[in-house]
Amino acid sequence: MEISQRLLNEIVRKRLDREKAKHEKEVKQLKARIAELEGEPLEPEEVEQPTDEEPEEIEEQSELSDEEQDEYKAKYFDALKRKALLDAGFTLDQLDTYSQYVKGDTEDEIERQALELSREIKGESKYADPNATKTKKVWNFFG
Repeated sequence: MEISQRLLNEIVRKRLDREKAKHEKEVKQLKARIAELEGEPLEPEEVEQPTDEEPEEIEEQSELSDEEQDEYKAKYFDALKRKALLDAGFTLDQLDTYSQYVKGDTEDEIERQALELSREIKGESKYADPNATKTKKVWNFFG
């Protein structure tokens, strides 16, 4: 079976779209959970309706320790980093490698750093090598 480049591109694009949607959903859930834990009011679109199936579990979840809150925040920021890196053009294989270089405390800061990292990796930096114009004359022993 022969796979054309267009078919391969379509398969890869669909997979990336699924991963992106998965990460966006995870980010949205973590944002809602962090806002809930910090006592901040949620925007109407972010509010998820609780189910009546397990009211005891909801009460238990509302009493989280500081460690659990820190864990949720870490997961939230990790998901934000992964989403920002995907949006910046990194592949799924590169996410683990480059997410350690994105450090930020806000969503905008993380997105900005991911874009800067993408430009740096692709070689689109605005600075130049200061030694590029200098030519060194080296004595040639054999010539």
